Amino acid sequence: KIEINEKSDILGFGWTHNLSGKGAWSEGYFSNLLFEVKKTENINIQIECEPFINEKIKNLNLKVLVNGNLIEEIKFKFDKDNSNKIKLMNITVNKNLIKNNKINLQFINENAKSPLDILQSPDSRKIGFLIKNISLI
Repeated sequence: KIEINEKSDILGFGWTHNLSGKGAWSEGYFSNLLFEVKKTENINIQIECEPFINEKIKNLNLKVLVNGNLIEEIKFKFDKDNSNKIKLMNITVNKNLIKNNKINLQFINENAKSPLDILQSPDSRKIGFLIKNISLI
C-alpha cells in the first residue's frame, strides 16, 4: 500500500497525505512516480486510484509521460452511480522509453481543483487522484 509516512522510493514530487486513510493524493498540476526496474522489457503498470470527481468537478484529465515522453491521456468522468469508486489505470511502458533501468512516470493534471474551490471543505490542496495500490507487471 502507498503511504506518505512510509519511506518509499517511488513517490516523487506532487504527493500529499490522505487525511482520511491510507494512500497518497496527487497534489497540484504535476506529480511523478519513480521506479527502478531490473529488466528492460515492456512493463505494464496498474494503479488502483480514486479520482477527485463529483457533481461539481465532472472530469479529471491526466496526461501521462514516461521519462518526458507523452504516452497516454487518461480521462475520468463523473457518474452519479460510480463517482467515488476505485478505478484502474493501466499504463504500458515501452522498453525503448526505459533509460538506465529507471522509469519516471509523470502525471500532468491541468484542471487540478481543491475541496475549497468547490466549497466542499476548508482543504485548499489541489488534488487529482488518490493512489490506493500500484502493481508492476
